[in-house]
Amino acid sequence: MKTYRTSLLFLFILILSCDSNNDDEPSNLTFDGDVLLISQEEVNSFGANNYNSISGSLVISDIEDGIHDIIDLSPLNSITNIDQTFTIKTSNALTQLNGFDSLKSVGFSIEIYDNNELLNVNALSNITVALPFISIFRNTLLENIDGLANIPDFIENITVAENPSLQNLNCFSNIENLSGGIQIIECPQLTNLEGLNNFQTIGGRLQLSNVNNLNDISQLSNLTNIGENLIIAGTALTDLNGLENLNSVGFQINIILNENLSDYCALNNSLINGGIPGAYEVFQNQYNPTLDDLINGQCNQ
Repeated sequence: MKTYRTSLLFLFILILSCDSNNDDEPSNLTFDGDVLLISQEEVNSFGANNYNSISGSLVISDIEDGIHDIIDLSPLNSITNIDQTFTIKTSNALTQLNGFDSLKSVGFSIEIYDNNELLNVNALSNITVALPFISIFRNTLLENIDGLANIPDFIENITVAENPSLQNLNCFSNIENLSGGIQIIECPQLTNLEGLNNFQTIGGRLQLSNVNNLNDISQLSNLTNIGENLIIAGTALTDLNGLENLNSVGFQINIILNENLSDYCALNNSLINGGIPGAYEVFQNQYNPTLDDLINGQCNQ
């Protein structure tokens, strides 16, 4: 009888211990579907559920109700995974993304646009799981996107456009092979392409358009192949140094409206002798050599 009572007591303690351990284990709550948050009240309300994962997309848009009052994303700090798209748009009272420090995975794309007061995206520095698309555009005060630096080398397409205060592209320094394209458009503070130093292949297009103060692309010296178009338009370049190792462009080359550009000697023989299957369009630059000019060694003025 004594042994029986001892066994029962041990079993009771074991059950309590298991229950206690289960209570200590963090829950993994998933919201099934898409989430749209348009006010601070909605951010607070959704955050109170402590969801860890969203099976669809998360959109934070502070214009839908006509009032800009989203200033604090910390109620969302339990979210670690978004299966589809993560969008922050038209949130003109938001200066930073603190609250997403726990976010580790975004399945499809990150879209950050039309946020007039946003200064940085540092809170996204823990995202380490691959996602195909990154779009950062029309963020008036955004000076850097360094918070994206830990995203691995599996990105498909990058668009960085109309960010008048953006100082650099350092966050992309981990990327060697881009399966899609990269578009850098109307970012007047960029003077070079620091951050793209390790790019070797670009599966889509490389577009540098209306980056008015861009005067140095030597950081592209490891680039060997572009799958679609090479577009260089409206820059401050005087030469194309940095493209010496570029051997092929999949479609066409468009070099236009670069009023100081007079030296094309970086375009190597492999490229100009059959490495351009499509059109070669060069006009409204300081010097506008034909393809025959380049083949004949008349690469600068």
